[in-house]
Amino acid sequence: MATGAYPTSVNVVTNELGYDASVLQPGDTVLQALADAKGDLVVATGADAFTRLPAGTNGHVLKAASGQSTGLQWAAQTDTTTLPNTSGTASAGTSLLGAPADHVHPASAFGAGDHGLLGWNFDPALSIGSTILGANGTLYLARIKVPKAITVTNLHVHCTSVGATLTTGRNFAALFTAAGARVASTVDQSTAWTSLGLQTMALTSAQAIAAGDYYVGFYGNGSTLPTFARGTSLSAANTGLAAPNFRFASADTGLTTAMPSNIGAQTALSVAYWVGLS
Repeated sequence: MATGAYPTSVNVVTNELGYDASVLQPGDTVLQALADAKGDLVVATGADAFTRLPAGTNGHVLKAASGQSTGLQWAAQTDTTTLPNTSGTASAGTSLLGAPADHVHPASAFGAGDHGLLGWNFDPALSIGSTILGANGTLYLARIKVPKAITVTNLHVHCTSVGATLTTGRNFAALFTAAGARVASTVDQSTAWTSLGLQTMALTSAQAIAAGDYYVGFYGNGSTLPTFARGTSLSAANTGLAAPNFRFASADTGLTTAMPSNIGAQTALSVAYWVGLS
């Protein structure tokens, strides 16, 4: 063969019969002429029969197709089956990539679910103190983020010092939208707030809520108001925020037997009360 010349065929078999596989053998070759363009594939259509399969569209995958003369075809990927999650609850999203059966994403911190809650405004382990409700009939607010749609049955605060002689029918909590509209109220808490610990304050009816920001609000009336767990008591709690979007705030005053339908004008509150949902 002259220098620089290319063979018109290539050997496609091994030396199973004992001959030198580097030397072309009659009947054991695929013609170079079958390849016409970049990405062409040479595929068998039968015994000792070959043809050219052109490159497919970008993003398409090669699939078996018995109805095609080549037994193959380029096609869009349509398999979006979510692989089974072998450990824990399935999460949103789909993937075509497998993972070992023992694959897990270890949590780096405790979440609300670890404490039997649906959400909270911060980890209660970060509470650094507690503060008594400041005034009778004043609405205190703590903003809470809800990352996905949930059904809320209870609101929570943590009482560190009980109320005394609370006025029956004048101590309540409620859930509000970020825009300030009341979603639902609890029943009267005048008896519950005379006990220490986690307060589970049932809403008058369970509420299916969408993902978003909400406020948990509460007010009391009595001779000695209850004291609730909090994080910071510094104005830094509302850094960069302004009404009506404070993270912690006070609002309506003079409240007695019912929560307002809508939150009134907010005033920044330095007391970062802890709240939770379940």
